[in-house]
Amino acid sequence: MRLPTLAMILFGISIEAQAFDFAISNFTVLKNGETMFTDSFTGTTPPAAPKYNTGSDASYYLPAGSFSPAVGGKLHLNSAAATLSPAVSSRLGVAAHLTTNIETSSTAGLKPGSSFEVIATWDAITPADTKETYFIELGDWQNSACDDCIRTGVFKNADGTVEIQFWRNLIANDEIKEKVVLGTAPFTPGDNRQIRLRLKKTDKTSNAVRASYAYIDNGVVGTEVDLPGQTDIFTSRGYSRAAFKAFAPAAYGKSSGTNKDLSLTANINVDNSHAGKTGNIYVVAIYQGWVFVHNGSTWVSWDPATTLPAYATNVSLSDRSINVLDKLDVSSLVGTTILVGYARDQDDLINNKAYEVVHTVQ
Repeated sequence: MRLPTLAMILFGISIEAQAFDFAISNFTVLKNGETMFTDSFTGTTPPAAPKYNTGSDASYYLPAGSFSPAVGGKLHLNSAAATLSPAVSSRLGVAAHLTTNIETSSTAGLKPGSSFEVIATWDAITPADTKETYFIELGDWQNSACDDCIRTGVFKNADGTVEIQFWRNLIANDEIKEKVVLGTAPFTPGDNRQIRLRLKKTDKTSNAVRASYAYIDNGVVGTEVDLPGQTDIFTSRGYSRAAFKAFAPAAYGKSSGTNKDLSLTANINVDNSHAGKTGNIYVVAIYQGWVFVHNGSTWVSWDPATTLPAYATNVSLSDRSINVLDKLDVSSLVGTTILVGYARDQDDLINNKAYEVVHTVQ
């Protein structure tokens, strides 16, 4: 079996930077109405952190990426320092978890029976590419799994719209099992230079968490706006930790036209620990249970007993853009899923999952 229209791929690979760069200038945690921790990024760089307001030492855990010292009080989360997430390895990111107490026998940290808020001030930057996001989080992480990952931030949707979202994720076994969007608002920063994001559990006797945001113009905070929806925390584990993060997919697609004249560009974001190293690029299509792989010249049906052909082999890994389809008629191929990724070899591709669905013909 073959894919007649998909075989009319354009083979050239062009290099195109797909970079993100988001900046945070304050990260604060309140507990029972009082400041528990605040970081203005003027004296320490994660994983180092200022002391808690009690005077005890604090620190961050960095599950993905790294940080350079802040410039002008702004800590940057950018693709140059991003790495593949150990929890969802089709995502590249930079992330910092405040390492508060997680012992359920203790009332220290963020536990049931207390009220708390997580607040962060970000530059109001519009994400450039699909699925890029920067956000704050309350999460009960354990062994790269998170049952209650409650988040609010700025997110670019697949249709190109940008929203302030309030959502929760269930994350396990190296993938996002579930995303429930609880509330949204259009991202309309205008001349506002920053946005303040907030997650809040305001009632000691309730586990409900809500989200809100406010724009900041020249240091003047505007009206605080509550996002719709709420969700319960502590549904699985009796603790949570506050975090700030930025993520982008390892690959994503940009499509235009209809199924009669579909154009598709696949963009690949490379983990900074892989950048400049030699590896392979893979382009895969799945149609009615059949797996087809582009070997750099044509589409071929893949036998799992054989080595997976690569679209490009022994190339210097870098962010790049691949023109996959150019005004092709794919109307007879509804249901086809196209994936793009990179790796050192087939085993690396499968184990590290540095690939992403870039388009599904619908």
